Amino acid sequence: MTPDGRPNRSRGAAADFAETRSAAQRAEAARQIRAGRTVANHSLDANDRRELLSMLGLPGADPDTAPHDRHVPA
Repeated sequence: MTPDGRPNRSRGAAADFAETRSAAQRAEAARQIRAGRTVANHSLDANDRRELLSMLGLPGADPDTAPHDRHVPA
């Protein structure tokens, strides 16, 4: 409740916003992983894969920054 007795709606809205943002981030990560897999399936070799990922701005061009894709739907 606010000091004037009205219900505090900002807490619910903030939670909804955080949940929506988190879902969008998970969806984006899944999309990037699927795109990376597509690139990997069509690249000629590891160097070609790195170059293509880099050109597309996808993670994984550098093996140290490649995302872990366990439990991400294909």
